[in-house]
Amino acid sequence: MPINLTTHVKARILALGLILLMSLLASCTRPACPTTPHQKAKDVLIHLRKQREPVHSLRAEARIERFERGKRVKLTVWMLVARPSDMRLDVMTQLGPIATLTTTKSTFTLSDTRKQQVYLGAPCPSNIARLLGISMPSKDVIRLFLGDTPLLPATQTALQCNANGNYQITRTGTKGNQQIIEVRVLDSDIHEAPSKQRLTLVSSSMQDANNRVLWRLDFDKVKRLPVPAANAELWLPHRVHVQDYVNDTQSIIRFQDIDLNPAMPDTAFQQSPPASFEQRHLNCDEPYTTPAP
Repeated sequence: MPINLTTHVKARILALGLILLMSLLASCTRPACPTTPHQKAKDVLIHLRKQREPVHSLRAEARIERFERGKRVKLTVWMLVARPSDMRLDVMTQLGPIATLTTTKSTFTLSDTRKQQVYLGAPCPSNIARLLGISMPSKDVIRLFLGDTPLLPATQTALQCNANGNYQITRTGTKGNQQIIEVRVLDSDIHEAPSKQRLTLVSSSMQDANNRVLWRLDFDKVKRLPVPAANAELWLPHRVHVQDYVNDTQSIIRFQDIDLNPAMPDTAFQQSPPASFEQRHLNCDEPYTTPAP
């Protein structure tokens, strides 16, 4: 019986291709969890934050997209940040800044050049959200920029390795609310001892006692950055997605450029709006409306 060589060769090629594909997938497959994992949830979080300790300031340019109540706003923002709570955000156009937000430990100032208005108050969530659409105090927003998350005060914590091969931490509060945090070990460190594992935050979400998600943070596009004057390096996300389900808003921050530990001018977090600008004092319980720009 004659053999169809064409079909036979095709079958051989297909079989070899499948074997090669399976070999490649096997070589790229990440282990289920680190070879020597952390044993306590608090140790993972302490280690994550310790790796960020050498960073005391940040300068960056970012593209920010805000989605709020059916509206979409795109901003180009220049950032200066100094831990724990000092922040300057300039919304830029080709003609210069059209809005500037500054915060210190106790002050908030937002000047709007187009409306010739300046808003004054405390650096509380509702005020920060007027520009960024992120309802968090300034110190927590700075944590986001550094690949960190605010933490729910917890009475119980649990740690496991999830299906992605990442640490998954569950923190339970006094009222039954929960925070779920996912932390990834760099692939090159998967076989390292816990103290040598370099960590990046993947996601963080908060939900109430009825399992209703209140907000969620997602971090990706991680890149390695040098930390000047600290003889260190840090792996930071260059894309941060913030979803606020309570206020029906979301913000996507895409970092174009990040410099760690730059020198800061003494006046970086101060503003002197023109005397002709209308001043408005804001209360923290006053709901914000549309984006300032």
